Amino acid sequence: MRDRRMPSLAIGPLNTAGQAYRWSEAVSRELGISAWSFAGTRRRVRRIDGPAHHRIPHHRLRPRAIRRIWLEVLLRSRTHVLVESVAPLFGDLRRSRLQDELRLIEDRGLAMGVICHGSDIRSPERHMARLSHSYFRLWDDSFRNEIEEQVARKRDALEAFAIPSFVSTPDLVLDLPNAAWLPLVIDIRRWICDRSALKGRRPVVLHAPSQRKLSIKGTEFIEPVLVDLDRRGLIEYRALTGLVPHSRMPELVKEADVLVEQLLSGFYGVAAVEGMAAGCLVIGYVGDEVRSMMPEDPPILDATPDGFAGTMMRVLEERNGYADLAASGPAYVERIHSGRLSASVLSPFLGV
Repeated sequence: MRDRRMPSLAIGPLNTAGQAYRWSEAVSRELGISAWSFAGTRRRVRRIDGPAHHRIPHHRLRPRAIRRIWLEVLLRSRTHVLVESVAPLFGDLRRSRLQDELRLIEDRGLAMGVICHGSDIRSPERHMARLSHSYFRLWDDSFRNEIEEQVARKRDALEAFAIPSFVSTPDLVLDLPNAAWLPLVIDIRRWICDRSALKGRRPVVLHAPSQRKLSIKGTEFIEPVLVDLDRRGLIEYRALTGLVPHSRMPELVKEADVLVEQLLSGFYGVAAVEGMAAGCLVIGYVGDEVRSMMPEDPPILDATPDGFAGTMMRVLEERNGYADLAASGPAYVERIHSGRLSASVLSPFLGV
């Protein structure tokens, strides 16, 4: 039977990088319908997943059956649900599969879609075929093959069941061609800065080294260059570690002239959006193929591991031109990452 209630949305159960919360807030604000996020209890105090509207009771605090009833009652008021990373809603995240719950979700009258964030659907083989400097080339073969198998199973399930799909970075459309890009959303007000980049004598350069054992950002190529430039007195290098509370990040980013996000991925994440919003010159690697798929070219300066040192020297020698690129960041973020575009992308799924 067709659900004749006003559309209402839930997004979860992971709230990766706080995006489920931001997307649901954008839907409520821009489309005028009820939307909220739900996520599990934080596993670690330092884990940064941002606020969530509802927290699922931890499996160690509540039996699985009670958690399932709690979630079913919570979702009873919704007409639509967007499931992150093809994660199971009612079962154990480590043992269950979302595709085994499809009938259960359908019986509860929920229209379901999926949001993929990256490693959940990004194919190492395809990524390496596109990028000669792909971070997957630095990973152990056996682990990379394991990721490839997991990604293939999820992709096959999404295609077989024709589940409406969204991806949080535009490059993922190359892995999931039927998906729509759902731009990341930030609270722009927290990042507004009236300071212009690259106007001081000694530019401040930020980089957040990867805290994982697996190389993703390319810190091993970035840091030696920045340390050398700092030693020569050409820049002030500030390395931001995972120990920095996220509440302090706006203050630190606003003090920077340059934010080096990554060199190996071919996409950009939340940190780059925050840097652009603050008017920093963001250096990363997006690439022509991904840029051509986007509604407009992001003001991010491309750099590769081999060319990073040369890129930094050009920035230091041609500051005025790169200052203009940095200054275009806030307006770009307002157009693409404020939530208006994301709500518009979700509008057809919600039927509004």
